[in-house]
Amino acid sequence: MKRNPLRQHSRHRHKRQTPHYTLKHKRTPPRTHKWAWLLTGFLFLFGVGSTSADLVDFAILRLGGEAGIGSPPFSIAVVLPGGIVAYAHPDEGITLPIPGENALVPGRTLTFETTVFNNSETLPADTEVAVVPVGTGLVGNAPNIMPFLRITIFDSLTNELLVGGSISNPQLGVTLGDASGHLGVLSPLGSPPFPDREPLLIPLPPECTTTVTVMIHYLNDPATSALNGGLAALAVQFTGTSTTL
Repeated sequence: MKRNPLRQHSRHRHKRQTPHYTLKHKRTPPRTHKWAWLLTGFLFLFGVGSTSADLVDFAILRLGGEAGIGSPPFSIAVVLPGGIVAYAHPDEGITLPIPGENALVPGRTLTFETTVFNNSETLPADTEVAVVPVGTGLVGNAPNIMPFLRITIFDSLTNELLVGGSISNPQLGVTLGDASGHLGVLSPLGSPPFPDREPLLIPLPPECTTTVTVMIHYLNDPATSALNGGLAALAVQFTGTSTTL
């Protein structure tokens, strides 16, 4: 039988369309995405769980060198007559001779100067001055003259009144309980401290030191007639507090 060429051509086209149609509907998702996820997960777990190959190095900075960090000792000191440096030890006093100390009678005034300075290399010192009793202030069985003493303190350089009512009238001084004043902040030396009980061989920087005049007046009160031979144990006390100002 002779084939119809048109029919054969139509069948040929139908055969080519069938595989094309089948592949389009039977395509399966590529498996490469699943393997890629498994591989990524494996690498992630490996990176977190393994530290055996880590490389470690150290950089150590020694703070302050061999001396460490902190500050040199903080202290204030006084200058005794003759230019001798004396540390202000808290548990012991420094004997300061005062001209006329054995001739204080009613109506008279003891007047003397004393110098204090910041003996610290790096720290400023907020400084106060006071006249205080030594212990109870009593001396054996001697009559107590402390209620009749009046205290005045002023800056020897500027004449600034620190304690009391008048530089020119010591009778207007304060009682011992109120005899304290503020000297201000003394700058640090900026150099190693001066040694205790050694002569002061170089001048002190003016911003590190101050000199005060202390006046102790014995009131000429009729009640003092019963206090013949009366005494008082007193001390000038300087207090320095380190500050960052």
